Formats: sequence, C-alpha cells, structure tokens
Amino acid sequence: MGLNINFKELSKEYLVSLRFQLAIFTLVGFAVSESINVTYVESFKNKADETYSKIPGLNGMSRDKANKIEQYVLGVFDTLLFGFGISFLIAAGTRVFEIKNKLLKKRMIGSWIAISFFCISWWPHSTAHNLIMLSSKDPTDNFIIMEVCFHWTLMACACFLSYFQYDLMKLMYEVVMMRKKMASGKDSNPLYGSFKKNINVHGFLISLVLFAVCMVLMFILNPIDKNLKTYQKFFHITFHIVDSALSSLGFGFAYIMIRIITHLPSNKGRTVAIVSTVCIWFNFMIQVPHPLVHLKAPLTMDSLLIIDYCVHIPIMVTTGILAFYQFRMLELATDKKSTLAIATRMRKGSKSISQNTFGESKASASLTASHGALGNSAMGDSKGLDISIEMNELDASKEHRDIIESSVEGSSNSGATPPSIEEIVVAQEISGPIDLD
Repeated sequence: MGLNINFKELSKEYLVSLRFQLAIFTLVGFAVSESINVTYVESFKNKADETYSKIPGLNGMSRDKANKIEQYVLGVFDTLLFGFGISFLIAAGTRVFEIKNKLLKKRMIGSWIAISFFCISWWPHSTAHNLIMLSSKDPTDNFIIMEVCFHWTLMACACFLSYFQYDLMKLMYEVVMMRKKMASGKDSNPLYGSFKKNINVHGFLISLVLFAVCMVLMFILNPIDKNLKTYQKFFHITFHIVDSALSSLGFGFAYIMIRIITHLPSNKGRTVAIVSTVCIWFNFMIQVPHPLVHLKAPLTMDSLLIIDYCVHIPIMVTTGILAFYQFRMLELATDKKSTLAIATRMRKGSKSISQNTFGESKASASLTASHGALGNSAMGDSKGLDISIEMNELDASKEHRDIIESSVEGSSNSGATPPSIEEIVVAQEISGPIDLD
C-alpha cells in the first residue's frame, strides 16, 4: 500500500506554521546580522583597538587574540538572539492582533513588544559596551546613555513580563480554587482577603524593606562624586533609586509567585511557572550588582568580557527562556480549545455578566462581581440563577447546559452554596490547571 502524501497541502501547512516561520526568520536574521558583525563591526573594533592602545589608561581595552575569539563566541549569542527577536517581531506580530479574547490580546501584544525588544537590543547593547568609550562625550555621559537606552528599557520590559506572569499565575490559581469549590461547595481563598493572608500586601512590605537595604548599599558602594555636574548627579541618584526599586520588586515578585505556585498541582504548567519566575526574578535582582560591576571593574577588555560572560549571557539565556514560553503562550492564546483561552474567556464572561446585572443584558443572571477573579464569586443570592445566560458566549455545549441545570438544582436542594455558571463550565472544560507546555 503506497503512501498518499499531498505535498502541496503539506508545504502549505509548513509555510503557515508559526514555528516554521520563526525558524526561517531566525536563520535569516542571524545570517545577516552575523555577516555585519564579522565584517563592518569587526573592522570598527580593530580601529578601536588602535585608538585604545594610544590612550593612557585605556590601553588595556585593546584586544589580544584570545579576546577576539571570546568576542566572536559572544557575537554568535548576540546575533542569534537578534535573529530570533526579528523573527518573533515579524512572525508573532502577524498573530497577536488576531487574538479574539481582548483580555489575552492586550497581554500578548505587550509581551510581544517586550520580548522582541529584549532579544533585538542585545547585539547593539554588547557592541555599545565595547565601543562607547570612543565617543567624545564625558565617560559619565556615556554611562548615562547606556543606562537609559539599554538597561532601563530592558527593565521596563521585565516589569511588563512580571505583571503578565503574575496575572497568568493568578488565573491558574483561580482555576484551582474553583475546582476545590466545585468539590466542597465552599469558597476557598487562602492567599487574598484579610491583611494576614493577602500575599500582595506581604509582597509589597518585602519590597519596601529590601528597597531600603538596596538604597543603602548603592550609596555606600557607589557614592555620588562631588565633582560631577548637576545633571550627572541627578542621573546617578535616579539610577540608585530605580535600580534599588527594581531589585526589591524582584524579591517581592518572587515571594508572591512562590506562594501561588505552592497551591498548584504538579504538572507542566507548574514547572513552567517555576522556571519563568526564576528568570524574571534574576532579571530584576541583577539590577543592583550589574551597574556596580560596570563602574567598579577595571577598564580592560578582560574585565569587560568577564562581565559579558558572567552577567550578560545569563541575562540573554533567561531572556531566551522567557521568549520561548511567551511563544507557547501565543500558540495557546490563538487556540480556542486551550485551557488558557477557556479560562480567560470565562474570566471575561464573569466580569461582563456581573457588570450587566443591573442593566439591560442578554445574560440576565443575578451574580455578584467576582473580585476580578474566576473563583472568588460571592454568591450569597445565587439560588435564583437564571440559566438563560447566552451559552454561546460561554462556549458551552448542550451537555454543559444539562450539567449546569442539574448542578444548580442539586446544590439548592442540599442547602450548599451553588456554584456560578462560569465556575461549572470552567470546571467541566478544565480538567486541571493551565498547562503552558
């Protein structure tokens, strides 16, 4: 029996595949940028070696053969990440705007921009560290330019990704709490509510304490030079404040994520949550030692390459991991059957139903607002639920309608707090917490 393969359909399937497009664009971007790196950029670095060798105090910045090999290896990392950033910008950009769910769409657009910039900026970032001292500007001005153009922008991206990560983990947590409520008929929310158990408050207090510690360390280890110009002093003080705030935010973020993750059952989604949290925490935490290392390290090519391999490459690796998971998120966000899409659709449905309770709405249900979460509905008056909620909006099948009717009737007869329609549908749709991988 011969194989009946439709090569036309197969080739078409590959061409429209996001993974195939990412692979092709990455290779093209890598080939172009690496060609530029080993020709034009390398010739510029050779001129820089000659210039450095003639400047007292900077002659250590001239490269020897070992330095050139080390820089070439580093350049492969930079340009490969650059190629992926270009491919993610192009291939993913054609899809994020097609996401129907508004909640997911705005999150994914922001993540798409953040990840693309993260990846694309590293090649010019590393090159600028090597060449910026050739500028005629004051070395302090060069440092300010590097901080504002590269380090601050990277941290702005990290802030958005941390928010997206928090929102996603909270969504997974809400699904878990909902399933527990479906099993017991009782509300369970051990992480939010009163001061004693509210992890957001605890995370804020941890960040506040560590911010004070980081500020003291920054001003002790890198005091403000009295000889600096007024605007340079302003920027240095601002850098100390912002870097300390970011580092402390990373620890507060890590605490909140750890508390949420402990409530998630062991599965791939939980593993992804742990890995992503570590990556984001690292990108925050490194903000205090990163600029200090650049300022305190000797002005030699050896020290610069040590910083590249010990600080920059780990940041690039964590960035690449985050980019991969954001890519998986994009795949799930565009798949209507994925548990992520279902859960966010239900969160949106829960909010819209609550907002329309007192107005003219197709979904005429007397539900109380869910506190911005899937499993937090305060359903004190929900025995008289109107099952006429437009089920097409909730993507529920006839089987789900039957389950809903029987579940609500059974809960009412038993005297237990009946679950909301959203919770029942999600419980039936989602067999476990959101799997990201």
